[in-house]
Amino acid sequence: MTNDELTKFFSSIEWYDNSKIRVIRGCKRKAFYSLIGPRGTKLASAVGDGANFGSSFHAGLSRYYNTWGKFSESERRVFAARAFADEWAEYFPTEHMQSKHRLDNGLFILDRYCEHYLTEDPLYEPVESELGFAVKIESCKAGPVKCEPFHYVGRIDGIFRRIADDTYWLRETKTTGQTSPTAIEKRLKQLKFDHQPLGYVACIRQIQPQFKITGFLGDIIGVASQSLGFARDYFPVKQSDCDNWREQLINTVEDWRKMYQRGLFDLIRPGQPIDNINTFYQDTERCFDYGKCAFYELCDYGINNDTLAMFEENTWNPLLQRTPTRIEIN
Repeated sequence: MTNDELTKFFSSIEWYDNSKIRVIRGCKRKAFYSLIGPRGTKLASAVGDGANFGSSFHAGLSRYYNTWGKFSESERRVFAARAFADEWAEYFPTEHMQSKHRLDNGLFILDRYCEHYLTEDPLYEPVESELGFAVKIESCKAGPVKCEPFHYVGRIDGIFRRIADDTYWLRETKTTGQTSPTAIEKRLKQLKFDHQPLGYVACIRQIQPQFKITGFLGDIIGVASQSLGFARDYFPVKQSDCDNWREQLINTVEDWRKMYQRGLFDLIRPGQPIDNINTFYQDTERCFDYGKCAFYELCDYGINNDTLAMFEENTWNPLLQRTPTRIEIN
C-alpha cells in the first residue's frame, strides 16, 4: 500500500497502537490533549532525541538483517551504517551536536552491537527484518467481554528462525540510557510482562500462523556517553498470555470510549468555550516521567491561544513514519 492508501485506510477506522494505549493507561489529561484535543484537534508532543536516535538504530538493524544470507557480514554492516546515517539525517540537522546522539557515536554503537552478537548471527535466520501490521480486534475469546471492533497497529523488529530447533521468535529491541549490567538486566526482565511484545506475538500468531511463533527475543542496548551495554533473553509466550493481553486491551479501549463519550457531553457546547475537562483527570505524579510532560504548560497556564500555539497537530501513525517494506492488514 502507498502512503496515501494507508492514510485513507487509517482515517476510516478506529485504531490504537502501543503508544496510544500507554497514554490512555497513564494520565487521562495527557490522553485528552493528545488523542482528542481542546479544540477538537489532537496535539502532538515533541519526540525526544533519544527516541529519534532509537529509530535510526532500528533502521540500521532492519537493513543489517534483510541482507542476511545475501552478502557477507562485513558488507551487511556497511549497508546498516548507511541506513542508520540516512535515517539519522532526517532527525538531526547538524553533525556538530555535542551529545551522545551524534552520528559517529551511533555508528560506533551499531558496529559494537554487530560485533557483540557476531557468533550468534549465523544461528538465526531472519524471516522478516521488519513487518507492519493492523489487526482487527472484535471480541475476547478468553471471556465474556464484547466490544465494537477496532484495529491494533504496530511494527515488529523482525521474525527470526532459530536454526538449531526450528523455532520462530519475534525480536523486540529497546534502547536505554543506562548501561550498568544490573540496570540492563532489570530492563530486560521488565520486557517479560511488557504489553508491547506480548501484543505483537498475539497479532503475528493471528496474521502469520505458518510461523508458529514461540515467543520473543528481548534485546536491550544500553547507551551512555562513555559506555555501552548489551543483553538478550528469550521469553516463551503461552496462548493464555495472549488471551489475557487481548482482554486487557479491549477493557482499556472500552473504558476510554466511555470516558470519551462522557467528556464530549461536557466539551461540545456550540458557541461556548471549553471550561470543563475534569472528566479527564490528572495524574500529577507523572508530570516528570522521562522529563517534563509536553503538556505541562497547558495544565499550568490553561487552554488559550498562546498555549495552544506551542503545539502542532498530532498526525502520528507507526506505519506512516518510515513505512515498513511490508504491511499485513487483517
